[in-house]
Amino acid sequence: MSKQNDQITQLLTDDSFLRWINDEATPLEQQKWDRWLEEDPANIQLLREARELYRSLQFEEEQPDTTAQLRRLEEALDAEKKYRQRIPLTGKRSPKNYWMRAAAVIVLLVAVLAVIEYAGWGPEQQPVKEEVATTFETVQTDYGETRILTFSDGSEITLNAHSQLTYPTTARPGDDMEVELEGEAYFSIDRKSGDRQRTFSVKTPEGRIAVLGTKFNVNTYSQDTEIVLEEGKVRVEAGETSEGSDQAYTMSPNELVRLQPENLGLEVEKVDTELYTSWTGFELKFRNTPLIQIAGRIKQLYGVNVEFKNENLKKVRFSGSAPNKNFAVLLEGLRTLLDIPIAYDEDTITFGG
Repeated sequence: MSKQNDQITQLLTDDSFLRWINDEATPLEQQKWDRWLEEDPANIQLLREARELYRSLQFEEEQPDTTAQLRRLEEALDAEKKYRQRIPLTGKRSPKNYWMRAAAVIVLLVAVLAVIEYAGWGPEQQPVKEEVATTFETVQTDYGETRILTFSDGSEITLNAHSQLTYPTTARPGDDMEVELEGEAYFSIDRKSGDRQRTFSVKTPEGRIAVLGTKFNVNTYSQDTEIVLEEGKVRVEAGETSEGSDQAYTMSPNELVRLQPENLGLEVEKVDTELYTSWTGFELKFRNTPLIQIAGRIKQLYGVNVEFKNENLKKVRFSGSAPNKNFAVLLEGLRTLLDIPIAYDEDTITFGG
């Protein structure tokens, strides 16, 4: 048995843990398991698998005392037998007595069959499994558009331009939730004190991010996935499945993890998170950023073509911020920030004179 299976077994044999996942924990138990969940993001996966296994188990109802019931039936049958031996019948039987005796035998047979069925000694019946179909909703944004999704627990997801988010609509408060993202989104996942802990995860083409009570940004515009953690703690897993793999990493605040395509691994670096999350406040911030990267960001957000009159401009670096309430405001702000000629005509931005 693997170490993870051992851990799940220990959890499911812990009465305190079972009370916790069933919303029956005492305040001290609630605090204990809340701390356990925050100690290591790997515990999020353990909680998910333990809860799924617990829900799948079919617990048998307490069986009745069938031995006592059968003993009483046997005593009744013995009494009937002794009665027949003690009072032999002669001559014609009374019709009344005949039907009374027949009725008694039928009652006894019905009682025996009922006990057999109730005790589970009859043919095994397959439990009827009720499956609740999960329904999903997909939200899309156009170029130059952002949308904010607010959930019942207070969590918010801000979807950036030209992005798509798919999430389950049948999830109840406290249920685990997994969303799929294409493009860019900022996640503010709330954890209210006293609520049953749930796991929230984001799936991208390059991997999966498991989170709890945190704020982070995910960008999948390019061929890789970039995760920037603002606060809290998340666990990033490269590829479709990375259980037991070394291609998993637990992030700390102010870190960026880049998941490469085709499960080629991940990169980690320290960053200024504001440079990656400022778009949520309708502003773009840059620090020593090459103009080619600034141009690429504009193309991601507004779907325009970009040209350079001078190839050397691509390498020139800029620092500062530009308002991003709409394309016209951003264009004017870039002219002020970059202090170079910028022309826009027929869906094409041209940098340089």
